[in-house]
Amino acid sequence: MLPRTSNETRWTSRILLAWALLAPLPLIAVSADPTISGNVVDASGRPVAGVPVYLGNRALVDRFHTPLTDSHGRFSFQLIASGRSDVWADMDGATWAWARDVEAGAANVRLVLEPARQPLTFAGLVVEADGKPAARSVIHPFRVSSSGVRLLDAYSADAAGSFSFEVASVPHQKLLEILLVARSPDGRIIWKTVPGCGGSDIHLRFKAAASITGRVLDPQGRPAAGARVWLDTARDPDAGEIHFFDVPPPPTAQTQTDAKGAFTLSGLPLGCSVTIAVKHPTYEHAFVSGLPRFGLPHAELQNIHANTRLADAVRLRQAAAMSGTVRYADTGKPAAGARITITIPASLIASTTTDQNGHYRIEGLDYEYTPTQIQPTPIMRATIGDPPQWEGHYSRDRRLKSGETATDCDIVLHRAPDVSGPDI
Repeated sequence: MLPRTSNETRWTSRILLAWALLAPLPLIAVSADPTISGNVVDASGRPVAGVPVYLGNRALVDRFHTPLTDSHGRFSFQLIASGRSDVWADMDGATWAWARDVEAGAANVRLVLEPARQPLTFAGLVVEADGKPAARSVIHPFRVSSSGVRLLDAYSADAAGSFSFEVASVPHQKLLEILLVARSPDGRIIWKTVPGCGGSDIHLRFKAAASITGRVLDPQGRPAAGARVWLDTARDPDAGEIHFFDVPPPPTAQTQTDAKGAFTLSGLPLGCSVTIAVKHPTYEHAFVSGLPRFGLPHAELQNIHANTRLADAVRLRQAAAMSGTVRYADTGKPAAGARITITIPASLIASTTTDQNGHYRIEGLDYEYTPTQIQPTPIMRATIGDPPQWEGHYSRDRRLKSGETATDCDIVLHRAPDVSGPDI
């Protein structure tokens, strides 16, 4: 098992998505029970059984759960908080139903299935907290499909706060959801998840800004200059929950420590609870959380206010490292210029190149992760050429301690199939 490394995209391909505050829907009865329930029907009004139903605001539930409709087409979500959420049904990616702004307690949400429209167009409005248009805001949509998460592009809202974009279909990839992350001209962010069927009347509403100020120290207690600090997870009562595991946080949701190790992370929604991540190239990741699921929460990071300050400095620990020699299998000669990569499928998490003697060293590795704690297992590979003419893998499972350097991580290169390699 290989340890984690310096890029947060090392995490497993999963993401929990979120929603933005909208105006309530009319004609939906509200009960006192902490649920959202209803039924799914076809175009003729007949109940449809076995259809998965999704909740956009996953901050309203204790854990992510996708119920299937029963024999009468009924579904129900048990909530842990009040709020509003989009609710949708998806039958094999071809037929959808979408209800917007459903209030907690709604008991008769009716989802009418209809074919997805082509091309897939997503359009809506981004506004300020007072409802005024958030002109010149930038929308970053992320495609969430059966093959992972990918940033599509950036789109600017016009003077009226309106935006629109199309999403092309990709063969053999089921489009599940679209995550929208909006960034205002002054750097505030908000997010929302919408179903992959496309549609209009999408609304995102900014909130007042909050910031987090703190300090990062190295293992010896000295200022850790040049450490990257970013928003890892946020849980907002209005916008829902978002995890920047597989998607890069917006520029305003990340920063860097100065010469004194100080940082300020700004533009966060006022009142949200967060986990922030810290990574210096030569030290392990550190996480500071206000969310109970990550252990004993830091009170400062719960319901953050306009100017939140961490009471204690973030103390980094010495990272692990791996080094070794890459050689050709048929001659035993060192392989100079071989590219060493550590990847999780679709994500490069560390890389380096061998020197003239075939030696390499990769630093900044996190420690103590077993295959049961991070899936899929990272893959360490050495290659010569593009496309590879020679390739080899390091496959030995190992668990490095903090500050440990493994010096015997040698890799043997074999000629790639049906390729003539360079003279060695």
